[in-house]
Amino acid sequence: MKPAFPSWLRQGVRAIPRRLASVKLGSILIIALFALTLAAAFFPGSQAAGFVRGIGEALELDNLSRVRELNFQERFETPPFILLTLVLSVSLCFSLYFRIKGELKRRRAEAAAQPRDAGRQQRRGPAGAAVAAVEQTLQRRGYRTHAACAAGAWKVHATKGGAGVWGSVLFHIGLLLILAAVVLSTSASFKASVKLTEGQSFDARVDAYGVQKAGRWYSPASQPLTFHLVRVEPEFEVDGATTAASIVEPTLEGKRSRFSVPTPVYINNGLKHAGVTLHQGRETGYAPLVVVEDAAGKRLLTGYTRLASAAGQEQESFLDFIDIPDTDVRIELELLPDAVYRDGAYLSRSAAPKNPVLHVVVHERGQSAFDRFIPMTRDVSAGGYTVFFGGLRRWSQIDVSDAPGVPVLMAGALLGVLGVALRLLCVRRRIVVSLPGVAQDQTLAFDVTGASEKFQRLFEEELATLRAALAERLAALSQPAGG
Repeated sequence: MKPAFPSWLRQGVRAIPRRLASVKLGSILIIALFALTLAAAFFPGSQAAGFVRGIGEALELDNLSRVRELNFQERFETPPFILLTLVLSVSLCFSLYFRIKGELKRRRAEAAAQPRDAGRQQRRGPAGAAVAAVEQTLQRRGYRTHAACAAGAWKVHATKGGAGVWGSVLFHIGLLLILAAVVLSTSASFKASVKLTEGQSFDARVDAYGVQKAGRWYSPASQPLTFHLVRVEPEFEVDGATTAASIVEPTLEGKRSRFSVPTPVYINNGLKHAGVTLHQGRETGYAPLVVVEDAAGKRLLTGYTRLASAAGQEQESFLDFIDIPDTDVRIELELLPDAVYRDGAYLSRSAAPKNPVLHVVVHERGQSAFDRFIPMTRDVSAGGYTVFFGGLRRWSQIDVSDAPGVPVLMAGALLGVLGVALRLLCVRRRIVVSLPGVAQDQTLAFDVTGASEKFQRLFEEELATLRAALAERLAALSQPAGG
């Protein structure tokens, strides 16, 4: 025996899908998601983390109560955002289902109720000519027509804008795809960056990214990323504009292939390789070849050293600090790419490497033991240290990304725009032109009625124009052939 549920409970359960599909609920959820997105963009990460901690403490969830900082992307992985996204997705699915079901039901009902030509009556005489004229006038205005005769009276049924109904369907599908893109972008994406000097290679099997962020559902490609930085062009010409570009060469398992060629990557031009996309990062600079030896001949620093930041009022010199491990030695390096000696001091005229000079300061136990300006390919000894400035190369930041949500987002945006355009431009309209018969004076009488889903005032103007056109057309048919 089946358990008996109260009628109010059964009715309430059955009403849940309709309530979830309501436009009011969907609008509230969309507004809430926009509010959370704005909060994630403008509020500090510490405040967002405090909000999440409060939820974790209230629900006794240790993994949430321990949150101390949230970056912009991590905020979209928080329970409030995920919950709102899920509820909105369910609401959109139910709304989509009911819209498609209602439209199919309406079309079946119209097809079943569509009047038929009684006995397939032939269109003869003035009435037949009038029906043909009415249909032709409506068809010229983009209407689909069919005529039916009952009890000697003709009716021409015309419809237009049927595609607009499916605009809402496309808009809902577009919203669902955008939500799916948000989930993919936060939970199944990968972002990383690596800084390389010209001539240096990167192999994800043995090297580590400088910065890395992977979604919890991200699955890396089976083929590790390997590539070689050929050179850096800070003034790369693209369609008349200047941008920074890195010329990279893809490699297979760390080995160069004759099928791989150097390819420029810049802001709007990425290279797809090993399942990810390479782009030019925002940072680039110089890496001088520096060798520093102490009095005992021990090398404290050797190789190309990337100078991380631009310095000076005009940002025409590059400065960085290197702390030597297990010693009290700190080395300060400042590169003047286009150096000139004026008024007893070196200064840089530009950021172009025309006459590079390296300013080296060696601090020992907080005191300056070496402070010299060294031209390229020269070595200088002082204070028990010898410093050699052997060459100059550029370095560049390469951004690595795998964003499966981007094509889904583009598809959702296109469908959404197409849906809105169809909904606004293809408004469903119905017109019925009745021809009750021909009077004794051969006047062709008619009546025009209709309905429109939207823009009623414009539709009424269209009906007035149609009535005038039909009156003129039918009046011409009423005239005798010789008149």
